[in-house]
Amino acid sequence: MTKTNQHHGVLSDLERMPSSRNGNPRYRAVIGGELFVTRPDSSIGYSISNYREKGVRIEWRIIRDQRTIVRLESAA
Repeated sequence: MTKTNQHHGVLSDLERMPSSRNGNPRYRAVIGGELFVTRPDSSIGYSISNYREKGVRIEWRIIRDQRTIVRLESAA
């Protein structure tokens, strides 16, 4: 079983990555000074841009040696 971690901070930088094989968006995000990525084919890829420059709370885990967001919500 993979351990899920929590992190919170301001989503300060958002960069579009190549789309998944199914054509869904992926992003690289800086949250509270830490770098994370969205999962391929995750609905988070569609909503993460709504949180730019806002406080967020995430759950993440290591997938293929990357800190990957598995849950995203507003911190307010």
